[in-house]
Amino acid sequence: VDGGVAIWRDGDFVYGCAEERITRKKYSGGFRRSLRFGLDQLGLNYGDIDAYSFVSYGEPFNTRVEHIARQAPELA
Repeated sequence: VDGGVAIWRDGDFVYGCAEERITRKKYSGGFRRSLRFGLDQLGLNYGDIDAYSFVSYGEPFNTRVEHIARQAPELA
């Protein structure tokens, strides 16, 4: 399972990072650390997020609110 984050601002791609680059553990799932790092790099906070989406290639992906809240309670 690979996790990661991509951030767009006003339609422009401004940040992308695989979770494993932050955790230093191959195939790290989730997105919390890579999201936090990206927001910090861009000078943003969770309140600046207008929308989010999830993409999964070939595996079921849990998009239930409870799962999102466990990964990043600040977003729930």
